[in-house]
Amino acid sequence: MGPHAPDYSAANGAGLGDADFLWRPEGLRQAEAKILGATHGLHALEVGCGAAQSGRWLMAEGALVTALDVSMGMLLQARAL
Repeated sequence: MGPHAPDYSAANGAGLGDADFLWRPEGLRQAEAKILGATHGLHALEVGCGAAQSGRWLMAEGALVTALDVSMGMLLQARAL
């Protein structure tokens, strides 16, 4: 795992938990704002997913998700969550 991924997740992941969709920098949660509308059956591409909290939230809501990140460390954090 990359040396910075655990530190980044520790500093930024607490507000999201394991799976949540937070629109940044606005701080809106998808569950409340419903910006995407109905997500069941949605095909989503999350680019720069970090630890993929948004992607996991979407999957729990019934979406089909492909999540990508350039950091192998963050992808390993996503797998660990």
